[in-house]
Amino acid sequence: LNGPIPDNYGLATRLKDLWLFNNQLTGTLPLISEGEFLFLEELLLNDNDLTGVVDESLCLIRNDTGKGNLGVFHTDCQPPPDGGAPQIQCSCCTACYV
Repeated sequence: LNGPIPDNYGLATRLKDLWLFNNQLTGTLPLISEGEFLFLEELLLNDNDLTGVVDESLCLIRNDTGKGNLGVFHTDCQPPPDGGAPQIQCSCCTACYV
């Protein structure tokens, strides 16, 4: 897959696992609206070309908030070995990759 993640990706309300890792996705991660991704347990977005800051709307569906089921959330939020900023800034990811 390549290109941006569509803004309506959160409309799959019954989805439990969304594995989009190891692609060529670009741009920022769209925010989600209340009621979206109610059953999502895994969101894997690492090994892409996504940039920016993970919106708080995704952090709110973590399973430790009482508002969601998301327990596994991976992005490219680790700084590269040579220094510099990570591709994505994420305050609620469960694992960070380069």
